[in-house]
Amino acid sequence: MPEHDHHDQPKFEYRANVFESKSMGERLREFAKSSPYFFIAAAVNLSLLALATVWKLASEEPKKNEVQMQTAVSKTIEAEPEKKEEIQKRDIFEERDAAVETVDTEINTNEPELTFPDDNFVYGDHNETDNGEDYGMAKGDGSQFNFANSSGKNLFDSIGVGGGSGRSGRGGYGGPFGGRRNMTVRGGKGSTAKTESAVEAGLRWLARHQDEDGSWSPENFQKACFSGGTACEHKGYPEHQVGVTALSLLAFLGAGYDQRSQKQWTDPFTKRVIKVGDVVKNGLKFLRSSQDEQGSFVPSANAKWGYNHSIAALCMTEAYGLSRSPLWKESAQKAIDNLIAGQNPAPGGSGYLAWRYRPQSGDNDISVTGWCVMALKSAELAGLKFSQGSMEGAFNFCEEVTDKTNGQVGYTKREEAGQQVKQPGKNDDYQNHPALSAVGMCVRTFSQHNMEDPMLKLGADLMKKDLPEWNKQKKTNDYYYWYYASLALNQFDGPDSPRATKGEYWKPWNETLKKALLDNQVNNPKSCSDGSWDGDDRWGFEGGRVYATAINTLTFEVYYRYGNAFGTTKKKK
Repeated sequence: MPEHDHHDQPKFEYRANVFESKSMGERLREFAKSSPYFFIAAAVNLSLLALATVWKLASEEPKKNEVQMQTAVSKTIEAEPEKKEEIQKRDIFEERDAAVETVDTEINTNEPELTFPDDNFVYGDHNETDNGEDYGMAKGDGSQFNFANSSGKNLFDSIGVGGGSGRSGRGGYGGPFGGRRNMTVRGGKGSTAKTESAVEAGLRWLARHQDEDGSWSPENFQKACFSGGTACEHKGYPEHQVGVTALSLLAFLGAGYDQRSQKQWTDPFTKRVIKVGDVVKNGLKFLRSSQDEQGSFVPSANAKWGYNHSIAALCMTEAYGLSRSPLWKESAQKAIDNLIAGQNPAPGGSGYLAWRYRPQSGDNDISVTGWCVMALKSAELAGLKFSQGSMEGAFNFCEEVTDKTNGQVGYTKREEAGQQVKQPGKNDDYQNHPALSAVGMCVRTFSQHNMEDPMLKLGADLMKKDLPEWNKQKKTNDYYYWYYASLALNQFDGPDSPRATKGEYWKPWNETLKKALLDNQVNNPKSCSDGSWDGDDRWGFEGGRVYATAINTLTFEVYYRYGNAFGTTKKKK
């Protein structure tokens, strides 16, 4: 409580009328002589007024004492030593845009006009809120793009990541703009105000560390660190620049932000005004400029073509699916064409099989194949051209490397099922997890949509026995496993799953996941690393802090990023 300064109180001045020809004393003496009774009455009244004033002041004295006492107590409380806490943590973003200024931006006439789907476009059927509110009424402040196509339907009722059934022709991108994303927090879908706060904090760290050319550098991201503090730790390998750039952009797209987003804030460290629309646009332009004539984002001779190109293809197709902008359509289609061209042929030339590090290298692995399947699924939802045979080939390879007795999946062949994939001297001391079984579940889920596939339950059983645990001493951290398992289990028996016994696997996984990631995201408003995650997990040596922050942010977007691939439960009336 602020201290009262009695010297600042207003001073009351009593003024008498001054007659032009006589002094006041003379006028009062004359008045008294001529009006004795009136003067006496006035004197009495003045005495009573004085008594009343004294009484009033006396009655207010305790209040003054009380104020002084409160001030003294306040001073005493303030003088007490603060609780011993080295870090003053930031507040939760209770409202996603609470600390953000939204402004109108000028239209860039150098870019082509945005186009919209025609009347034959099929719209998603799962965009209602939990209280039955119409989706268009539920968009709230998060929706800046209330566009309609020629049929009068709103564009984002069908294409924003997270709605629809997730199946072909069902409008699998459907509406995170204040709709499905906010609905998951309100409706018990697993996300909370804390997980959404973590998403926002992760995006802000990523935005702060974006390079001027629009990319994210796993090795040199530190050059964007706040110069007045300690540089963020944990570098990655430079050959993953395209991959981690795409992964970072996917984190923004997964939260519903595209190149037209008007959200902005002033970065507390660099004092730069960061505009989310520019962050996304510049990143996508970097990817597009990296593409060659064949549609590849990295040279085909690159030993990490499979990872870099597949994640970039996923990113570009998702950007087109979310915005329907011709800025990204050609790039997205060329990326998918190049991905299919790099798929290994099946033995005997009978169709496709899967992918590995280089295009048509002759060998396959389930990890690269998992990212490729997600890119193809995104292309399917966005209405781009691709061969269904590519999905069938990926599923067939997944069948080949899956142990049908326990659901474990091998890296390149079935004999490796359950074995640890490692790089000696880098991560061979980390605990082994069923990460590839989680990838296998996603391949099966998004290629077949078969809830009765027995391998799904076997895979879920493995993950239920190996829940997320943050323990650097025991080397349990594996963000890659946590991401794929979160996606697989959310699809399998999450809130939108049609399974009768849903929640058996998803709920315990989700609760331990939130504890592991929420408790260990950097939460220090005075540190440049605020909002990020340490990059020293099982695969962090590859992509560093940028990879760690991007994939963990994506993990917290699993609640709304994709609709359920098995179809959604009908809302009870």
